[in-house]
Amino acid sequence: MLSRVYIDNYRCFINFEFRPKALQLVLGGNGTGKSAFLKVLRNLRDFALVGYKAPQVFTKESLTRWQTSPQQSFELEVTGNGGKYLYTLWIEVRDDKPQARVIKETLDFNRKPLLRFADGQVQLFDDSHKMNSTYPVDEDRSALANVATRRATSRLEWLKRWLDNLYSFRIDPSKMGAEARQEEDYPEDDLKNFAAWYSHLTQEETGAVFKLQQSLKDVLDGFDSLDLKRAGRSRLLKATFSRSEQPSSKKRQSLEFDFDELSDGQRVLVALYTVLHCAVLPEKTIFIDEPENFVALAEIQPWLLELQDRAEDAGAQVVLVSHHPELINLLAPEHGAIFSRSGIGPVRVQPYHKDTIGKLSPAELVARGWERG
Repeated sequence: MLSRVYIDNYRCFINFEFRPKALQLVLGGNGTGKSAFLKVLRNLRDFALVGYKAPQVFTKESLTRWQTSPQQSFELEVTGNGGKYLYTLWIEVRDDKPQARVIKETLDFNRKPLLRFADGQVQLFDDSHKMNSTYPVDEDRSALANVATRRATSRLEWLKRWLDNLYSFRIDPSKMGAEARQEEDYPEDDLKNFAAWYSHLTQEETGAVFKLQQSLKDVLDGFDSLDLKRAGRSRLLKATFSRSEQPSSKKRQSLEFDFDELSDGQRVLVALYTVLHCAVLPEKTIFIDEPENFVALAEIQPWLLELQDRAEDAGAQVVLVSHHPELINLLAPEHGAIFSRSGIGPVRVQPYHKDTIGKLSPAELVARGWERG
């Protein structure tokens, strides 16, 4: 699981440290860096795993406005595989070329080296931490992303698999279309590739998809199935519903809809339950930004309760960002963390403080601004 994040000189983050729990609810007012924090995690994954170039994810606009230093610093501490990983990245961002370059990139396991990258040269270490190769890599690229499979050690490969299992969602139903031109094994943060991701899941996670469809029958009135059907060179995601032909009749009429014909709330519910059944898995870390958007209170509560149970049973890490009273009342007392800022100053994080008198609900405390004690 992700046990620590350090960010310095990125937008509103200066010398910022956060230690997320296995189940965490992040609270905070508008402009307190909650969405920016998730953006950092997506940027680090895109750079260190997918292989984006530094100028694509680390721009001059991302530097803290009131700082003059061109250096950004990031650290990810990950607990797993029998030990503790520390990934460190220093980026220099300038107006001139190169616009962004790596000053230093390192990966340690239990404080011993697996990878070192500086001045365009990579040092790669084996699982016993002996250096076994050195070679050049462009300074605008991640050495970790460019480690060839034949050179990777088992410990380094584990960390890359963990990065591949790091999901960050801010679901936007308006972008969730019906067409899948190909299978995609990784969901976009807004789930604009939901149909393509679902196509992959139907091939690789058949048991989870079956449970998903059963859950959707319980939460979407009249729902029968969610299927991909051939349409030329693409496939279209279609949802089938049924209704009684007459109020007293046992005969039912079946109706098929393209996925993008469903309401925003229906699409979000499908997405939330897909994440629940197909993404909350062992050794996965899931961030979900405002999952309650577009859905009713009666719809979010059952999902939230099931999410809690599934995360605990699977050993997955789930971090939710939310203002919703239901989520606050259920999760804040034991799992709450508060992002805050003074004016336009840096973001700070602290634990949620309970009402020791017990007269106010957590949501009421937050509404009054008393949740920080």
